[in-house]
Amino acid sequence: MSAKNTFKLFMLAILSGHLLACQGSGGNTSPTPTTGGSEAQEVNPRRVLAEGVVIEVKKVADLREDRSNYSEFKNNLNIYETKLSIPESLYVNQLEIKRSFSSLAVNPAYESISKIDAKYVSGQYVISDRLDLWKNDHAQKTVTYRIYSKEKLIAESTYTLLPDLLVSSESKVTTLQSLGISSGAYKFGIIFIEKDNVLRTEGQEVYLEAGRLYAEDTATIETFSAEEAEKIPAPGQVGKNGGYLSLKAGYAMGDLKLHMRGTAGGEGLPAAAQTGIGAKGARGVDATSRRMCEPGGGVFLMAPELRRGATFCEIICTRQPTNGGAGAQGPKGLRGGMGMIGGHSGAADIVIAKGPYFTASLSAEAGLGGLGGAGSEGGKGGEGGDPGSTRGDCRTASKGPQGALGEKGDMGSSGPRGVEERSSITVDGHSIL
Repeated sequence: MSAKNTFKLFMLAILSGHLLACQGSGGNTSPTPTTGGSEAQEVNPRRVLAEGVVIEVKKVADLREDRSNYSEFKNNLNIYETKLSIPESLYVNQLEIKRSFSSLAVNPAYESISKIDAKYVSGQYVISDRLDLWKNDHAQKTVTYRIYSKEKLIAESTYTLLPDLLVSSESKVTTLQSLGISSGAYKFGIIFIEKDNVLRTEGQEVYLEAGRLYAEDTATIETFSAEEAEKIPAPGQVGKNGGYLSLKAGYAMGDLKLHMRGTAGGEGLPAAAQTGIGAKGARGVDATSRRMCEPGGGVFLMAPELRRGATFCEIICTRQPTNGGAGAQGPKGLRGGMGMIGGHSGAADIVIAKGPYFTASLSAEAGLGGLGGAGSEGGKGGEGGDPGSTRGDCRTASKGPQGALGEKGDMGSSGPRGVEERSSITVDGHSIL
């Protein structure tokens, strides 16, 4: 069946209020059983197979289009039930039923289904098999049933089961990660976002497709919360991008708000330490002196032992030594690193095939660039100059003072803001964004 015809059948099912959520191979009748791995095909939950075997797979509670059974739907979310009806003539003849969730794999594993609770109804034994497969992830599943009589395969059918995605939590926020959804493509029967609830993508690249989309008042899909978008990360860390969201639905109701946000970039890295040192101060001027002698004849009180009339000499300071010069100021500190770029807003493409009661709005905001990194402290001042040397009775000079610390380096420039990426919303073939 072509994709176009399949889509027509799908839309017809929606309008009639009987959307079916399981797919499979096998047709309505099969004169001979199929063997080996079969691929899922068109919508058909009930099949009459070879030897009169009937297999029906359906949700325990599928949501009605008017949502009148919402509580039942929510309480039985993603629980399927299979009913296998086996003619009495086959049931008593060494019948064995096997089931596999990996029949499309190279080496599929099968397990036997107990017949202990089989019920006899109008000439057939009915066996129920309950399927609850979406505890840890929301990927679509396949289930294959094989019917054996006297160890001979007489009937086989494979179904592809689509989960429903319900966004509902006490905290009002559900992340894709908490649902086991990572970047990639996912199909759902129904996506339902309850009032005041938020589905947060956290920058993943996801392609979501659903038969029906329900967005109750104030239902929201966002990349990051406003608080997280403004939070400053560690220095040197770029902002997170909002990623990409593709959401396609055959039918939609409600009002959906989308907020595409990138997060802020971190501060630039601080500058490296300034290792330079100022120049050493100039050396002081040396002292000078001369020899001065006086003739004898006088009485030398300080040297009475000298003979009367002897000549007396002494060294006289003619220039005092000077102190050493101050060391030069240290070099200026280095400039800090440039601030980190903010995250891009991310983009969304929403396509609703039929949405007579659906509205949507979208805002996009790129993350702010980070502040520049701090400059480093200035370098050490130069060593003080050596003092001039002294002579005779000249005084002793001092070493010069150390130079001043250099100026602090400049802060780096601010980082650029992220890019506000383009998005689109199309409903009933018309662009509303």
